[in-house]
Amino acid sequence: MVNPIQEKHFPILQSTAVLRAEFFGGLLINHSLPPELTLDRIRFRIACMCNGAYTVKDIKKYLEDELYHSREYVDYLVESTLEMFETNRLLYWKKEKLDKPYDFSRLTNAQMDGRRHLSAPVGLIWELTSQCNLKCKHCFSSSGRSGEKELTTPEIKAAIDLFADMKVFYINFTGGEPLLRSDIFDILRFASNKKIFFDISTNGFLITPKMVEMLQETNIYNVQLSIDGLEETHDRFRGVKGSFKQAMNAIKRLKDANFGIVISTTVNKTNISQISDMINLSVDVGAAVFKTTLFIPVGRGKHSQKELELTSDDIRRLALLMAVKEKEVAGHLVLRKDGFYPWLLDKNHTPNPAWMRTQNVGCEAGTSSLFITAEGDVVPCPFLRHLLVGNLRKTNFSKIWESDALDVFRNLKLGDLKGKCNTCECLGDQCYGGCRAAALAYNNDIYGEDPYCWKEN
Repeated sequence: MVNPIQEKHFPILQSTAVLRAEFFGGLLINHSLPPELTLDRIRFRIACMCNGAYTVKDIKKYLEDELYHSREYVDYLVESTLEMFETNRLLYWKKEKLDKPYDFSRLTNAQMDGRRHLSAPVGLIWELTSQCNLKCKHCFSSSGRSGEKELTTPEIKAAIDLFADMKVFYINFTGGEPLLRSDIFDILRFASNKKIFFDISTNGFLITPKMVEMLQETNIYNVQLSIDGLEETHDRFRGVKGSFKQAMNAIKRLKDANFGIVISTTVNKTNISQISDMINLSVDVGAAVFKTTLFIPVGRGKHSQKELELTSDDIRRLALLMAVKEKEVAGHLVLRKDGFYPWLLDKNHTPNPAWMRTQNVGCEAGTSSLFITAEGDVVPCPFLRHLLVGNLRKTNFSKIWESDALDVFRNLKLGDLKGKCNTCECLGDQCYGGCRAAALAYNNDIYGEDPYCWKEN
């Protein structure tokens, strides 16, 4: 907590901090150390006063005069908020007022424009090229050759400038294989000068010692490598013999250069029995995160649906496995296990009363994230690339973000979903409707029931 000496000091947001106003308050992030913090209106106001013009005592006095709360509560509110900022390395302290305090006044009114969705995406997934050196069975974009109309270097830089101005927090550069672009390091160096946390997804085939040196000249901290099974399974799935060994070599080179490693696996029928071994492998090679994506039959994946598709029972077994493995690897590896409904494993789970459930349901697609294709098309997510919202060449991105075409995702409410999801007592509680892309792919209906859910009726 704030000590008596700090009461007279000035808490100031770090230069790496990005503060963004929203209708509910705002978002705050250290762009070099995610994730973002969600702030209510009072905590957002406290963040705005961490501008070098106010001491802790000033902030408390200001809120005490405005709020109908006790001094003890105001003290707790301010001190706990500043402690949260410090924990996320968002603050530094000075004994004197800044000569030129930051001007956050323009942010305080942005939340009052009547909107009920975010002012900008939190994150973007950006397919820089459709060119790829592998032939993966599941590929949602059917990558192979580069398209003739892919965005140029100046067009990509102009878009990055706009995203930085809108305070987009994250960008994942992907493909295809993004390292096949001849201008990739020009793009990465340009992005490194912006207050955006970005990483890159690669199959690892091109990660040579020279490539690692060039990556070290950027602000990339994490590199996400796709590994879809043990050696034989991975090579067969990726369509090129030797791709597993190349990925392992890439991980070693990147680890030796102190990059954070994220291993990403597309879970499907052919590799689900190897997920435990994949988690062990991730620990052995020193990865920081193991994340999974459930196979969805879109793009090239449509042709392999019978071979790769998962059942709800598969997801149940996966949830059970991940619960066990999470305990085994605690402190060594972070398991990203979204989409497995782990709360269903709690036999004592009791849904909240209906009046406590949120009315809005849905995922991040179109609400906090978007996907950009190599040609500049903007769509809700990688698995919904046919639902065009706009194109970067034709429409300003801020207008695309405000498009009514995204209302189907932003206004999804209890009762909109069909099948067993329609009357499920968990919807709007622990569950928010599952993956709409999966519902569309399997049920031919974006409002269809979640095909992966293993909850018994």
